[in-house]
Amino acid sequence: MLKHIVLFKLKSNYNDQEKQQAKKEIADVLKKLPEYIPEILYYEVIENQANRLGGSEIGIISGFKNFDELNTYRN
Repeated sequence: MLKHIVLFKLKSNYNDQEKQQAKKEIADVLKKLPEYIPEILYYEVIENQANRLGGSEIGIISGFKNFDELNTYRN
């Protein structure tokens, strides 16, 4: 399986409450992608709970059979 990892960092102009709400909304949308992209074999959306300064807030780990299927996902 070919794994693909994507990390997202939100803009710094959010306060803590807005950041939590934005993370939830983004994660909810991202979790629906496998419904529309059958090439995805494995899919996980991760929200960073540590809130370390400079860290990414959301991550996606996805798995594909080969590069052709990954490229279908990318496009």
